[in-house]
Formats: sequence, structure tokens, C-alpha cells
Amino acid sequence: MALLFVTILFGINLGVVRGCGTTTHIEIGHRATEYFEDQTGGVDYKKLILDNQDAFQGGNPYPDAFYPNICEGGKFHQVSEDTHWVPFLNATINYIRRVYPKPWDKETEKLVVFMLGFASHQVADVSWHSLGIDQGFLRTMGDVNFHGSFDDAHSVGDIGGDIVATFEFDLSYIDSLSDWYIPTKDLVGIYKDLYGRERVNSSLIEECTALLFLERLGEKLAISKLFPDYAAKSPFMEEQFQSYFLGGLDDMATWTTNVWHEAIYMLDKGTSVCSLPRNPIYINCNGTSTAATMPKSDPDVSKLSGLHINVDLHGLTPDLVDKQQTGRGVYFSPSEKLKKKIQMLHKKRTAALKATQSRSKSDSAHSSSYLKSTFTTRNSYAHLGWSLVTADVNVDKIDDLIIGAPGYGITGNPQNGRVFIVFGREESLPEQLDIDTSANLTLSVTDKKNGHFGTAVAVLDFNQDGLPDLAVSAPSTGSASLNYTGAVYVYLAKSAGVFPPTPSFTITCKLKYCNLGWSLATADLNHDGYRDLIIGSPFVATRQGQQQSGALWVVYSKKAKPVRRVLSIETEGTILLEGDQQYGWLGYDLVTKAKMQGQGSWLLVSQPAVRICAESTCAFSSNDIQSVGRLLVYDTLDLTQPLVNITGRENFGKLGSSFGIGDPYDNGEDILGVGADTTNVKGKIIDVPITFTQAGNVNFLSLKSAGDGIKKKLGSFKFAPRTESEMLALLEGDRSLARFGASLLMEDVTNDGVDDVVIGAPLRIDDITEELYGGEQGAVYVFKGSKSFPRGNVTRQCNLLHKEVEPCPGNKAIAVLSISESGGRFGHRMVSWKNGKMTSLVVAAPRSSKGGRLAGSVLVYSGFN
Repeated sequence: MALLFVTILFGINLGVVRGCGTTTHIEIGHRATEYFEDQTGGVDYKKLILDNQDAFQGGNPYPDAFYPNICEGGKFHQVSEDTHWVPFLNATINYIRRVYPKPWDKETEKLVVFMLGFASHQVADVSWHSLGIDQGFLRTMGDVNFHGSFDDAHSVGDIGGDIVATFEFDLSYIDSLSDWYIPTKDLVGIYKDLYGRERVNSSLIEECTALLFLERLGEKLAISKLFPDYAAKSPFMEEQFQSYFLGGLDDMATWTTNVWHEAIYMLDKGTSVCSLPRNPIYINCNGTSTAATMPKSDPDVSKLSGLHINVDLHGLTPDLVDKQQTGRGVYFSPSEKLKKKIQMLHKKRTAALKATQSRSKSDSAHSSSYLKSTFTTRNSYAHLGWSLVTADVNVDKIDDLIIGAPGYGITGNPQNGRVFIVFGREESLPEQLDIDTSANLTLSVTDKKNGHFGTAVAVLDFNQDGLPDLAVSAPSTGSASLNYTGAVYVYLAKSAGVFPPTPSFTITCKLKYCNLGWSLATADLNHDGYRDLIIGSPFVATRQGQQQSGALWVVYSKKAKPVRRVLSIETEGTILLEGDQQYGWLGYDLVTKAKMQGQGSWLLVSQPAVRICAESTCAFSSNDIQSVGRLLVYDTLDLTQPLVNITGRENFGKLGSSFGIGDPYDNGEDILGVGADTTNVKGKIIDVPITFTQAGNVNFLSLKSAGDGIKKKLGSFKFAPRTESEMLALLEGDRSLARFGASLLMEDVTNDGVDDVVIGAPLRIDDITEELYGGEQGAVYVFKGSKSFPRGNVTRQCNLLHKEVEPCPGNKAIAVLSISESGGRFGHRMVSWKNGKMTSLVVAAPRSSKGGRLAGSVLVYSGFN
């Protein structure tokens, strides 16, 4: 991990142990604290954590302290092994209860907070490494990006997590803390209770924990420079690091709070009242726990050692870390020598970052003339704008804006989620709006924790009474039982734009990892004149047992109101499609669009993780071409087989990362746009050939040949944008890792009635030379639709003023939008909003920190003509 790069920075010959990294564990604990609430026994534990950050951050990575071989030649490797499991937590709680009864003094408070820090580490490692569970983060990463190899994923993922965190997040809360506190003497006593004899001493704990402290100092300054290399190795890691349902950062933070409640309960009541298996994710205390039930055949989860790669350490100099002893512990702080070197490198990095941001501000100033309004929230981690929908829900002939914020938290209930509805109006909106106070309607389901309510939203007349109803998904519902079954909540309108405070009924799933409602769409599938609800579950197993193959269901709208308030998708829904490949993720995204000619609609379904199998059985093989992606296009008049089946052929290309249908040529013809946001692009910088890794592209082809029905279907083909005759136009990204084509909108945003093409590149960095210093400002390109909309390889036809970098999408766009903020994922989602006489473009940046940390923002643009 970062110790290796401390060597490079400071000339110290260090080695490294690779585990779920120091920065990652501190970040998990930091997120978990935000909405945590527990005042058992009269102690405000959140305040305790905030008041003792030195002990908390010291405890977060602590279980890994004895893994490196430099720690007494690796003789105490097993101590780290044992520190990861419940018996060590049990010993700590019993020790505190026996030795330090309340009221606690200051160092005992620090010991308690240190315990909460390492408890977070314990449970996070379980879902990260898939210990005693299946389909955790690294296990899935191995299946999606490493030919089914957990070991290969692990070697990249553990250090990669810290790289992504250091590059993408504002970690100033770590930088601002100069000291760690380690309760060394108490730890000696705890280990003595655990082993029944003295196993470690204070000096050993000091020496080995100092390595983690150095690691924390080195990561901020060195690790982010490796981001391009590691992001290219695994698109899954970069894209799913925060959001993956089982072992992403948000999920690990939620499980941290679950275990904290159990630990605090035991600290107050004693450990005898709880079931304490070795695996912390299965702790279950009487009357307080909704924890998962341990499988009857629980695998051996006690072996973490095989997950850590040891590299010998040599030449560690004690003067790099200053130590201040207390009665029961030690404070670590960087030595003056180390501080000066850190400050020098930090100053250099800050100067480069300011230069990058200055250029970004200059570019965003060009787009600011189009910016009319910005919605923000102070609710940290809300991910405002994760989903966006426009529809006339209050039936006033003006579209309304519906915004999902699936990470929205309240005290004691993190990542609960909310949906905000802003009614459209003729007059313009204010420039700055707090969504919490400016939304006309707010929906939430507060009795379900970590549901991610608002991940997807759909509007339809479900009970066929002439009023638009709302369907809102919460795909992580059931996480506390480790089932992640998901739910879709339906709100039946009481009158135009008036909805009940609680859902009219709920659609549930019984299948493990169903994640029901990850995606939603509507279309009239039974041809009764009313739209039906289409529900995507990309992570569900097929009926044949293929993991994460994905499925689509439909629940038909009907006049009769459901008798029951809870409906099972297995009995009330009809399965439409099932994925044909393990870890293919059928239904990750859905789009429906009415045909321009003829009856019915198009139904577009993505399979972004599909691979081209080398084996006839499609068993994992190192010869597979991974994550090529697939897009299926169906006619809703006949769903027996797709009219178009487009499969990518580039490793990690992810064809189908975005898609849409429109008429940008203004000739009455349905044109299909397909994004492949991680495909490589061969370009030039000042006429020097270069490959922009995972820059992304968007291809366009006509659906005219498919429009006449089944007899003229295009059939399946591998998509090669430079050679296929079906291609009308190709647009390409101009920066590595930009994810050009991660989002696509083919609707009118210029207010002339002709469909335009809007393409998002949410990870784009403007500066071609300093990609390491300012991460992911994002960009959105607006290409005007008209009868003269270009054909062929559009973004290669650069004029002389834009020849420095080729391709040149900015040269061909009528507007390039950006914001002067790193890490916001600007362009993640886009919709057209017909707000009165004006048509606006709405762009989401769900990780913007304009309000709270990673809270998200939604920006409204217009006036492109």
C-alpha cells in the first residue's frame, strides 16, 4: 500500500502490506459517524467519536498493524489475524467493563472510541473481501474484471481503493488531524485476556502501529498519482467503489453503524446477552438487532491471512514519527523533518491543483451564461440527482422535475433516501435553491434503513383513474438481513399532484440480492392504452442459479386498487426477460420511447458487464473478452426476441453504458444512440498519436430497418463503429478516463422542436497534462439537431483552432458545460425539462459538495440558441 510510495517520496526503504487500506477504513468510519446516533447508558457516542478523532482514526486501520514482515519479522502476523474477529471485540468490551466502570475518564473514552474504530474495520473487511458471505466487493470485481479471479482482484482492489479515495475525495478531515492516539497499555491487557497469557507488549504495538501512521501520511501525497493506471485496470472498482450494494463504501458505512449499536449494547449490558460468532456481520443482540442470520453451514471465515501480501520492510527510521507517552497510551505525530518534506510536496501539489482549477473555472465561465438555477442540499452523501425524471404530475400542462436522492440520511437512519418534486412554472426559478425548502413535494419511507429510496423513479397512471401516479424504488431494502431484496413503492395520486404521505402499496421481492427496482421504466405492454411498470434487477440470479445475470419484470396497471398493501413481484409480476450470462447485469438501465412511425414503443435494455466467452460453457477463462457490453432493443408489440442485439467487442468497452432514441436529423426516422464510455480512443496530441484509455464514444445508427417489424429485424452483430455500414455517426471523447458517453440524451433542449444530442463525460478532466492533480470536473456536450446534423466520424473533423487535441468534441458542440469543482460526477444524468414555454437541460452532479459533503447538486441550463 502507500508505505511503498512513502519510500519513493522520502527515500526510506519501506515495504508494504496490502489490505483494505488505511484511507479507505478512515473514510468508512467518517461516513458512518455522520448520521450515527446512540445514547445508551447516558453516553452520547457520536459526540464521543467527534471529540476523540485521534483515537478513532488510530483505531480504524489498527487490525492490520501486525501484518507487515518488518513487524518483528512477521512473527506476530497471527495477532493481526485475530484482531479482525469478534473474540477480540468481545475481549475489549469485557476488559472495559471490568477495569473501567463508569464514569469514564478521558483515556477510557479514547479506548472506547478506539474500539469503535477497529470494529468498523472488522465488519468492513467482511463485505469487502466476501468473508462468510458471497458476492462482496472484491469477489464481484474478480468476476466482472479479472476473469473470475478473486486473487487478481484483491491484488488490485485493496491498494486501488485507497487510490480512488485519495484521488476522488476531499480528505481534508484526515489532513487536519496531525496526531493518532493508540491505547497501548490497555491493548496489552486486552490481548492477555484474549490469549490467556501475555502475547504482545507496548513497544511492539507502538512500532507496528507507527507503520500505519506513516502510511496515512504518504497516501495523500503519493497514491493519487497512480489513479490512471489502477482505474484502467478495473472500471468496476472506479465506478462501483462507493455505490456497489454489498461492500461499496456506502454499504460498509451502514454496516459499521449496525455493529456499533451492537458493541455499545454489549458495553452497557454485557456480552452474555448476545450471539457472538467469529464473523462480526452476524453479531445478534437480544431486542436490538436486525442483523443477518448466520448460514447453517457458515464457511471458515477466520482466515484473513491469505488475503494480505507481505513485502519485506527495511530501513525504517524511528525519527520519522514522534511519540508522546501517556499513562496508558501513546500519541503519534510526524517529526519536524517529515513535516517539512510533507509541506514541501503538499505545496507543490496545491499549486498544480490551483492551476488546474483556474483553467476549469475559465472553461466553466463560458457555460455559466447558460446556467439558470442550481439545486443543492446540505445533507451529506445524499447523492442528489442520482435519478432525474420530468413529467406533468400535477396535470397543469407544464412538466415537473422529479429528483432522487437515494443517499439522503437522517439521524439514526443513514442512506434512507428521498425524492423531491419541483412543480414547473412559467416564471424563471431563482439562481440558488435549497431542495429541502424549495421542493413542492418530498417523499420518503423512514421506517426502512439503508433502502436507497429514490434510486429510480417512474411516472404512470397505475390505477387508470386519469391521474399520474409515482413509483419509487429502494433497491437496498433488506440490507440488514444481508438479503438486499429491494422494494418499489407506489404512490397513487389522491388528486392532481397530491400524493399520500406513505406509499399506497409496496412491491417486494423474496430473492436474495434481488435489488428490486435498480432501474424502472414504463410502457404499454399489454396494449390496453395504459403504461405498465417495468422493473429491472441486474444483480438477481436467474431461476437456473446464474449469479447476477439480471432480470426484468412487469407489473401491469389496472383499474382495481390492490387489496393488499404488499405485493410480491414473484406472484403479482410477470417476468419479461432473464439474463443469459452470469455477471452480465441485464437491466442495469432501461429506456422506453414511443416509435415515430407505427404503433408501440421501443424498449432498450442494457447488459453492461457481458463478456465474450472463450469457452462454450461460458465458464470464466483468461481468454474471455471482458465487459464488452450489450444493448438489446425490443419492440413492445412483441417481446419474444430483440429486434436489435448489439454486442461490443472491446475489452472493458461497456457498450450500452448509455443509450437513447431520437430524431437528430429531423427526418422522421428513429435514430439509436449507443454509448460505450470505457472504450479506448486513438487520438492525437499536437499530431503525436496517443491512445486515450477509456475515453469513451457514442455511436448512432438507424432503426428504420427494424421499424417495420420482426420480419426485417437487424439481428445480432458485433459492433465495430469504424466498419459497420449501420453506423450513421460516431462521436468520441478526448481525455483518458473521461467516460464520454456515460450518459446520453436525445431530446430537444434548444427549444426548436428538433431532438438534440447531449453527451455526458462525468469523469473528464480538462487539463490534458495534469490529470493527476484535479479529479473529475466532468463535462456535458450539446450537439444541435437539424437536417444537417453531421455524419461519419464527427469529432475527427477538427478545425485548425482545435487541432491540438484530436478528437475534438468541444469543437463540434454548440455548448460545452462544466463546473469548477472536482469529483462531482457532473453529467451523471440529464433530462430535458419543458418548463412553460422554455425547454431546459437539467444536469445532475450527484457527488458535488456545493452543499454537504458529496451531497450532490442539480443544475438547470437553457438559452443555447
